[in-house]
Amino acid sequence: PIIFKKNNLQNAAESWGTVALLGKKSADSILDHVMLSGGSGSRHNQFLFSSMLSIHNTSNVQITNIDLSKNKKFDDVLHIVYCNDLLLENIRISNAFSDAIDIDVSKNIIIKNIQIESPVNDGLDFMETTAVLHNVMVSNSKDKGVSIGENSNIIINDSDFSNNNIGIAIKDKSKAKIYNSNLINNKVQIAAYAKNWKYGDGGSIEIYDSNLNSRINTFTTLRDPDDINLKTNKNLNQNSKISIFNSRINGRLKFNGKNISIK
Repeated sequence: PIIFKKNNLQNAAESWGTVALLGKKSADSILDHVMLSGGSGSRHNQFLFSSMLSIHNTSNVQITNIDLSKNKKFDDVLHIVYCNDLLLENIRISNAFSDAIDIDVSKNIIIKNIQIESPVNDGLDFMETTAVLHNVMVSNSKDKGVSIGENSNIIINDSDFSNNNIGIAIKDKSKAKIYNSNLINNKVQIAAYAKNWKYGDGGSIEIYDSNLNSRINTFTTLRDPDDINLKTNKNLNQNSKISIFNSRINGRLKFNGKNISIK
């Protein structure tokens, strides 16, 4: 593999910055069999790169067989923004400083065979993005396994989300469909809510032929569970929907809010 890492003179607290693909001339790039560890992000001319690996304003990029770990300081391990037609396949991310993968304002993102372990924030975070996920595993996230927000449209197949604070969060006019997947021992299995009044609505999620297993399977459409102790924002239209079809649920059920159905 090609390896990006700290040099031997750097101490444990230091980091080296970002690897970036930027602009239309980087279209059709391939990153294959690469390891990145100990990077952060950077500011370069007018650009702010918020991640160790940054993909900005490009298309038809393949990122395959990548190992990412131990980023510092900046928000994300991998940040994708203003991109179309990307393939992320066979990627392992461990010990993310904040979000593991953050994808904003992008279309036709294909994500396959991704393993994310112990991110401090979200495993995957989507904003105004369309994506299809296959065989994604997120475990021990201190926030959300997957956060789907700001008018995103996401399909998830054959994936596992376990021991996260929130398994899947759907918000702000976003839609998601989940097939043949497992939600295991997440503190909140599914949270659907409105967070940003500019989008007008909450989120809608449909789950099919899946397995949900926890001592208490908690589903909420009231608000962001992280805001439970804050004053209710009356400008938010909390009209989210959680629909579960033909799935196996083991453990007690706990519903917070309305528009939650199991069929």
